[in-house]
Amino acid sequence: MRPRFFAGRPFVPGETVPLAPDEVRHVRVRRLLDGSVVELLDGQGRTGRGPLGGGGTNVLVEEVEANVGEPAARWTVALAAAEPARVEWAVEKGTECGAAGFLLWIASRSQKAFVTSLEGRLPRLRKVALEAAKQCGRSVVPGVDGPVAFRDLVARRPSFTAVPGTPAWAPARGSGAQAGGLIVIGPEGGLADEERTALEAAGSISFGLGPRVLRMETAVVASLVTFSIG
Repeated sequence: MRPRFFAGRPFVPGETVPLAPDEVRHVRVRRLLDGSVVELLDGQGRTGRGPLGGGGTNVLVEEVEANVGEPAARWTVALAAAEPARVEWAVEKGTECGAAGFLLWIASRSQKAFVTSLEGRLPRLRKVALEAAKQCGRSVVPGVDGPVAFRDLVARRPSFTAVPGTPAWAPARGSGAQAGGLIVIGPEGGLADEERTALEAAGSISFGLGPRVLRMETAVVASLVTFSIG
């Protein structure tokens, strides 16, 4: 895989795109020379290719390709606010597994300290998603938003909710579910009964991930694989 850098904006063939200071440092750490062919991401699905120039400060885009490394289905993960280190791991690995985005939500069992911490860590989580997208060969950088209240999550009418102990389920070939939607992952300790009831009333289908109880971050990966995103 060619070295990959983030442009942070759209570009077109023939354009010389300046690199941000963080990306210039990455060029220098990699000891790349002018003329080295690299890839450039706009974060929205376009991948450019072309040589470095300007002493490693810009890229001349010679060709552009759309949706490199992107799955056909677009699934957003609604992730309950939990220990920040676990959320960070979930965002990193979920990005590698093809998540279209992440929505943090406040469960009744979410600790207030974790919610407060995550509110201040959104820039860090977005950077984790960016670096994971660059590393794994994707062309879309998933967004990370929230934390939102439970009522706001329900209002978005989630498609599926991971619930331990319920039967495994996967979308049948040709079903509309394959196009994507919103998958809810609960907190450590699981969803409260009233949360599960409200989600089901909003049309969310409960599904299981096997006979074992998975940690939240593991459930993110398992859910994405279950819905054939990887």
